Amino acid sequence: TNSQGDVYAGTRWNGVRRSTDDGLNWVYAGNPGSWIFALVINQDGVIFSGSEYGGIRRSTDNGSTWTPVLAGSFHSLAIDSSGKMFAGNAYGELYRSTDVGNSWSLVADLFGFFVNAIAVSPNGHLFAATLMGGGIYRSADSGATWQEMPSGGLGIASLAIDSFGGIYA
Repeated sequence: TNSQGDVYAGTRWNGVRRSTDDGLNWVYAGNPGSWIFALVINQDGVIFSGSEYGGIRRSTDNGSTWTPVLAGSFHSLAIDSSGKMFAGNAYGELYRSTDVGNSWSLVADLFGFFVNAIAVSPNGHLFAATLMGGGIYRSADSGATWQEMPSGGLGIASLAIDSFGGIYA
């Protein structure tokens, strides 16, 4: 959701859709690639998409146009309170951008496990969920170091963090 209350949804084959009436109606908002798995909007209203075949793309005009910013297969995106952006790919790599997606640096290789979800807690801790038996990893330093969390070796498909810092997988 952006600051105007618009809601965005990524689709498998039909780009991004936007609703300005709480989901009652949807309009086409551009095509940053097929199989869009992740959408995030920063505090300035810039939209980022992560997709299987389109990498990460950025829109500064509510989805009318999209600019590629990082090639690859990205299924997870998150933005922390300072504006740092994190992106996880199908090869277990986690990238960080500190400049609205203009440049990216590799901050972790989570043993080749598919990074399926990324979430940031209210205290700034970063969590990465990996599919195919990897589990959950936590970083308290913006991705510089990572600690594997007890998860029973389960492949984790999604993460959610509540306003109190509780994490759900």
